[in-house]
Amino acid sequence: MIEEKYKNITVKDESPALKKKINELTLENQRLKQELLKSQTKVACLQSEMDSLKTELTDQSINSERDEELMKHFSDERDILENQIEILQTANRKLHDSNDGLRAALERITRVFHQKSYKKTNKAAFVFFIAFLFLRYCQRMDEYPLFSRRPSGDTLALAMCDPGLRRRHSSECEEDSLPEIYVDSGLSTLRGSHGGYDSEHEVKGQEEEYESTNVQKSFLENTISLSPLQKEDKDSTDLGYMTSEKAYRIVLAGDAAVGKSSFLLRLCKNEFKMNSSATLGVDFQMKTLIVDGEPVLLQLWDTAGQERFRSIAKSYFRRADGVLLLYDVTCEKSFLNIREWVDMIEDVSHEDIPIMLVGNKSDLRQDGIGCVPTSYGEKLAMTYNTLFCETSAKDGSNILEAVLHLARQVTKFANYEEKSSRQSLPILDAPRNQPKFSCCT
Repeated sequence: MIEEKYKNITVKDESPALKKKINELTLENQRLKQELLKSQTKVACLQSEMDSLKTELTDQSINSERDEELMKHFSDERDILENQIEILQTANRKLHDSNDGLRAALERITRVFHQKSYKKTNKAAFVFFIAFLFLRYCQRMDEYPLFSRRPSGDTLALAMCDPGLRRRHSSECEEDSLPEIYVDSGLSTLRGSHGGYDSEHEVKGQEEEYESTNVQKSFLENTISLSPLQKEDKDSTDLGYMTSEKAYRIVLAGDAAVGKSSFLLRLCKNEFKMNSSATLGVDFQMKTLIVDGEPVLLQLWDTAGQERFRSIAKSYFRRADGVLLLYDVTCEKSFLNIREWVDMIEDVSHEDIPIMLVGNKSDLRQDGIGCVPTSYGEKLAMTYNTLFCETSAKDGSNILEAVLHLARQVTKFANYEEKSSRQSLPILDAPRNQPKFSCCT
């Protein structure tokens, strides 16, 4: 009984403490549940973010694969284009070589016929010329093919390509080439390209016409002596018209705006233009100079200096007999690029050709503008073993002298090549029906 009473008393005393603990545990349980919910929410958010990142990674991998495929496609196309460009360049080189071969063949064919074509004369002048040849050589008329003044191979090729150039060349190079009685008032024309000689039928017809007239008799009675005619022929030879001239190709090269066109204009027309337009492609002029007492016909090719026209300039270097390489003394860059031009010429040309290094616009030194020193140009010319001269297209100083020096070197080089070729190759025979005599003997 006593023990039961004691237990009841202790239970009554401990019940408030137990209730208090139960309340505390209940609160803590609720707090832990709330934290668990928050943690689950955070885990769900992180899971969704991870899913979005996975999606982005997948998209990026797909895009990278697509880019790789495009790059591979572009690389294949580039290889194909490079192969096509290489094929086109090879074809272009073959075309250039075949073109050079055709030009060389044309020159070899036309070189056989050294006589130059003259203007169409009237019948009386033609008979006069035939009678003079008859008296001079005492040959039978039916065995003598009539001479026709025929331009050199280079000039004929240019005339065939461009009628405008043909008319200009005829007016520049053939005017006053014969005595006044030989010249007709009509326009000058070129004969056909069938060898430069009249056919046998035409010769006989002209002989019959000649025999049907009394011009021969009057000519024999009033003919002049041979010595004045020989003197007249000598004078004509000094002018470069009665001799068969070989046209030498001179190419003007250099950077843009160094004054190549002004140089050529001053040389050929003795003119100067302050504001001249840039050369597009190639310009062409003809000039006859007296070099060491002999007439020299020059074909002057003015090439464009822009980078996009370098391939055109290279094609002209292949067949050039000489090069006028210009730079602007007021532009150091044009002087520094001379080495590149010389390397280009040496790469394209099959053999060494004479080069005249020209420092243009020397008149601007007097204006106090900073210029490339003359000694620099001389040293560069000595390095490449070229000629050197400073010129001014504005006042015309040293223009003609520079071209004369280059023409002298070109003719010497050509004569040396001709002698060596004669020693190594047989001389081409004259036409079978042509009598072997010279009109200069």
